[in-house]
Amino acid sequence: MQQRPTRIVVDLAALAGNLGAIRAHVGVPVMAILKANAYGHGLVPVARHLQACGVEQIGVAFVEEGLPCAVPESTCRSWCWAASSGVRRSS
Repeated sequence: MQQRPTRIVVDLAALAGNLGAIRAHVGVPVMAILKANAYGHGLVPVARHLQACGVEQIGVAFVEEGLPCAVPESTCRSWCWAASSGVRRSS
């Protein structure tokens, strides 16, 4: 099987613009679903940028996906839909 190089560039300004457009359309708090490494786009940078833009909630599949995204000064809540694979976090 032939390998093909793949490259993706995430435009964080466009992401912020999309968040603003969604907010204006729905008129309720928005949850960004960022499971699976933000669908291959880089979970932590995308999550932190969206938090800086004021996203209200972030959804992940596993607890360990959400832990590196936590920003202490953010009011953003993280939600997890699946069980942890045994990762523990000490306070």
